[in-house]
Amino acid sequence: MELEAVGQLTTELDIRMGLGYEDAKITAQGISGQAVGSRIYQVPQFTAVAAATYTRPVAADFEGFLGLDYSYTGNSLSGTTSYLGNAPVRPAYDIVNGRIGVRHDKLEWRSTARTCSTRGRISAISTRSPTAIRRK
Repeated sequence: MELEAVGQLTTELDIRMGLGYEDAKITAQGISGQAVGSRIYQVPQFTAVAAATYTRPVAADFEGFLGLDYSYTGNSLSGTTSYLGNAPVRPAYDIVNGRIGVRHDKLEWRSTARTCSTRGRISAISTRSPTAIRRK
């Protein structure tokens, strides 16, 4: 089941939100070795996303933007790790992305940053230097 919402709060600010729930279980015995009724490997039960983008003109024919988005992926069973008995649980994690940039015609110049955390501890931070991309 998924719920999604998209809105334009002002002419300069838009938001997006989503929630997901998946009760994925094995319904018949197959070759995976998973018991009937157990959770399917690598499928989180809960996911969530929230994002906002602020856009405004900064010069003639140039538009500046600032965006932030957050995503949550719930825990799941690991099907890629060898185990005896029960599959290990991969912990839930959060990802936060930020971006700032300028658009002109079909070109966009932007810089991005990303963090990933597991159990409340930041496990990775990455940044990308300004990149020019061609927009459709």
